[in-house]
Amino acid sequence: MGKFHILVKDDPPSGQLRKLIEALQKRFILQPVIIDKTDLKNLSLFQQTRFIVISSYQATKGYELIKALRLSNTQPLTPIILLTRSGCAPARLRSIRFEPDAYTRWPAQISTTIDLIENVVEGLEHSVAYEGLRKKFVFHVQNELRFLFRVNNIITNQFIQLGLEDDEIVNLRLTLDELGTNAIRHGNRNEPDKMVTIRCLIYQDHIFISIEDQGPGFEVSDIPDPTNRERILLPSGRGIFIARQLMDNVQYNETGNRVEFVKDLSSKSEKTTSAHSDQTW
Repeated sequence: MGKFHILVKDDPPSGQLRKLIEALQKRFILQPVIIDKTDLKNLSLFQQTRFIVISSYQATKGYELIKALRLSNTQPLTPIILLTRSGCAPARLRSIRFEPDAYTRWPAQISTTIDLIENVVEGLEHSVAYEGLRKKFVFHVQNELRFLFRVNNIITNQFIQLGLEDDEIVNLRLTLDELGTNAIRHGNRNEPDKMVTIRCLIYQDHIFISIEDQGPGFEVSDIPDPTNRERILLPSGRGIFIARQLMDNVQYNETGNRVEFVKDLSSKSEKTTSAHSDQTW
């Protein structure tokens, strides 16, 4: 029988949470592994688990676990669901937060919670977007450049570990810095209470990244060409232009507050990534 993990405050868990665990066991036909403490240096505990549920009382440890798993080669794609009273991400953010795959309200009707967890788990397992996916990260970033660059360091280190070519790493990092800075300075207008969401999906043959701010957006076609004679010496205004030169595809949403870009990987990077994957996945 397969298994799923649930991170709780106390073991044995309280009555309502115990009923949720029993219902999950029955719905998925999986053996629950109930834990109230996590050793982030020993992630082998989570090998071969189908999904992880984190109770609201363990949110702080839960976010640490999400970070550890996503950065490791131990179950980095495992669906993770966090139970919260609001059913959504906390509005307050300090520095950086690694996000789960979904939030759901708890306490709530057990059948409703079970249905949501099932939709998340099976949706991820059967998603076309996840075919060939090697690693995924979703960050909420406080609207300050120092936190943006910290996240970009984390992502860049993943590129290095996966064996990307030097020019691919440099081009991706420059694009992350340029478009992330645009989101903080121009999108969120340097307002400290806002945040930026960065999503990074690393596939066998390409990398997809999106950066979304909480600003009103803009019309991309209104941005002047930085190569025009009257603008060529200006010290700013080149971020989008640079991204379009370095990436294989750059697209903004209709509002203009989210940019998505794709970088195709060279055949050498694909082979190196595959070699790492064969050893650790």
